[in-house]
Amino acid sequence: MSNKPSAWHRLARELGCRSDEASQRASINRAYYASYHRCLAWEGRLPARGSCDPLSGVHAQLLSRLRHPDQACSAVESERSVAISKLLRQQRELRAIADYELDAPISKALVDKQLKAAHQLMTDCEEVTSPSLTPQRLTR
Repeated sequence: MSNKPSAWHRLARELGCRSDEASQRASINRAYYASYHRCLAWEGRLPARGSCDPLSGVHAQLLSRLRHPDQACSAVESERSVAISKLLRQQRELRAIADYELDAPISKALVDKQLKAAHQLMTDCEEVTSPSLTPQRLTR
């Protein structure tokens, strides 16, 4: 699975270069799913999973676990987890607009915002911890 998020991210960028609305919406969608699966893999490298409502959907569960990291996580891991959850939540909101609000206009700026956020999240998930990365940098 390690290559799928990067392949989906690459596809999202390719679709984002097209001017038709369907491609623009698909770009936002694929960027989110690339980020979701990248975050899922990142979470698997943590010492323990965070808490969530087991009755919610898998996407909401991941967001909750990232937002509420387990106490076994270091302070850096916990801060990174919370910051990553914010980026993923923003991407999920844009994906919902692209997928379900078919009357909502999809601008190039919105696509670019999603692609930039996905790129940032892919970068931020490269390592579980790094002293050079602070929560302030992660939530840009």
